[in-house]
Amino acid sequence: MRSVASEKYNLPDRGFLSDLDTVDYYGLSNLRRDILERNYFFDDVRNMSENLGFVSQGELSTKKGNWSIHGRENYFVPNFPEGGTRVDGMLALYHDNRHLIMKFSEGDISESDFINDLKILTNAYIERPLIKGLPSKFLTPQLTNILGFAVGGIFLGGLLGYGLVPNFERPAYAIGAVIGEFSGPLSLMLANRMGEKRAIGRLSTLEGYAVQDRAKFLLSEEDRHFTKVMIQRDLYQALLDDGSGVTPEQFLNHIYPQMPPVLIDSRKKEREKEKLGVSLEDISETAISRMVNVVRLLPRVEAV
Repeated sequence: MRSVASEKYNLPDRGFLSDLDTVDYYGLSNLRRDILERNYFFDDVRNMSENLGFVSQGELSTKKGNWSIHGRENYFVPNFPEGGTRVDGMLALYHDNRHLIMKFSEGDISESDFINDLKILTNAYIERPLIKGLPSKFLTPQLTNILGFAVGGIFLGGLLGYGLVPNFERPAYAIGAVIGEFSGPLSLMLANRMGEKRAIGRLSTLEGYAVQDRAKFLLSEEDRHFTKVMIQRDLYQALLDDGSGVTPEQFLNHIYPQMPPVLIDSRKKEREKEKLGVSLEDISETAISRMVNVVRLLPRVEAV
């Protein structure tokens, strides 16, 4: 059964928002996997965030590009039938539109802490020069890691091999090469992970962060909730004005679920027109008035 409380907007739990302090099967931070995923384009995030109360707060320049910073405070996501949930947020979109980092909270967010965290994450992951002297921005993270481990294996492994076998005969050379094959990549991997662990430890907090598609999903879900609730409010108020004594819970369980999707879509389009300042006065029958007519035809409407 739906209730006003169950339909209230809430941020997802911590397990969804942030994986910074969890590890995957290989013992690596899930943040590395998520934040380096480049199969996304977030071109529509700017408009979506503006519709949800985010305003531009300038840019953060980095060695290889810049972040577009957006924020909001004391923003209320509406709930049915009234009131709302306070949500503050900071959002950063990388210049190539392929990296998105967000922080959500139901309390205040320090802009300076967010900017500092953004610098740490940029240096530790997005702009980290994994291979010195090579144009790493043209390499995928997977290829960069493979090449980095291979180069490291030659130098670190070779040094380690010759240190363990103190002579230069051919068998020693072979042993050193074998040791290098295994110790080089392992040494680099451990060094990389230790560096990432130190970077995460320097963050202001592990709470509330979301990156890449997870961050966009949060925006999309909030936008979906916002639109749904405003339509519910409009229809509920129209029913009250029509003389109905329906309660909010009765509306959520017995009336709104029976509204034809085509009318809901029509109301969404009308709302978009209203945002653009287009008047609906010339429309003989709005989507809400048609929904009211549908409610009148529903069975047991009087008993609801």
